[in-house]
Amino acid sequence: MAEEPVLEGTFLTHFVEELGQCVFFEHSSAAEVYGVECMIGYMLEAKISVNAAVHLACAKQIITKIDLDGPVLCSEDPILGGAVFNERKITVSNDPGLGIHGIQGIRYLAD
Repeated sequence: MAEEPVLEGTFLTHFVEELGQCVFFEHSSAAEVYGVECMIGYMLEAKISVNAAVHLACAKQIITKIDLDGPVLCSEDPILGGAVFNERKITVSNDPGLGIHGIQGIRYLAD
């Protein structure tokens, strides 16, 4: 009896918050082999973690759908730099890495 394919259907959906970006990267790489389109999404994550998902989505052609609007739903945005989230439009920063320069109002704990 032949084994069922691991990936089938139109979209492979993974929420990065549950599995982590490395696992999603592996799954999307497997999806490329099988020609399965992927969707990447977050629930209500902050801007820094969603920035990483935006970069992953830009890097992988197999990711054809995204649901990365979490930062739009936040009442405050203390993150300086990074991708700009404006309703449905996401603009990626040209700065190195994720393009994040700092966090406004951050307080560090004393040693």
